[in-house]
Amino acid sequence: MAERREIKRTPGQDFIGWPEDEYSADLGHGRERVDARDTTAVTRPLGHHEAPDVHSRLGKAADSITVLQPGARLRQGSTYLDLEDRDRGPFVALAGQVVGEGQLIAAKSDLDHETWNVLTGDAHSPADQR
Repeated sequence: MAERREIKRTPGQDFIGWPEDEYSADLGHGRERVDARDTTAVTRPLGHHEAPDVHSRLGKAADSITVLQPGARLRQGSTYLDLEDRDRGPFVALAGQVVGEGQLIAAKSDLDHETWNVLTGDAHSPADQR
């Protein structure tokens, strides 16, 4: 019979219990219940005139992408992609890192995995599957 694992909790704290694996860490899941940033204040939709290669690659799916406003603080340990410099690839934010002017930073945690894979070159775009 399988042993029952007991979840250790610190008194007075409410942990959501994200698994501690490479995927959760990559998405920025932490021990707090809600991500510290307020997405209504620091994000905006990707404009139709911005990142034309993203729009041509994703088609209508590009309308669902949100980018961080310049000056927004990135969450340490979370994964991001600069849509203006996709060749650089995804990066993990460092402590105190902020979005600079001219950057179009998208958070991996704000995108579905299909869109993320197309943006990072790990999958074919919907336009390629015709």
